[in-house]
Amino acid sequence: MQMMKVIEEAKAQLAAATNLQPLVVCGADHQDHGWRLTVEMVELERIPPSQDVIGEYEVRLSEDGELTEWRRTGLRRRDDTEWSVA
Repeated sequence: MQMMKVIEEAKAQLAAATNLQPLVVCGADHQDHGWRLTVEMVELERIPPSQDVIGEYEVRLSEDGELTEWRRTGLRRRDDTEWSVA
């Protein structure tokens, strides 16, 4: 499966699993038995948007693009540059 297709599948399946909106895929790599991606998602919308709470998720997909595992690995406010462990 091509990386761009994997990225789109990961975003769609993670959104369906969490009911959150993916912002960006920060990293993706092919491993022996599938794919590992890092995805940022809006956990909580605030006003102003710079105060939104953003979650960082590690996502694993099988070779054929099926979501096999996901977990939140960090939280931050949108305007923060450092992650805190979730």
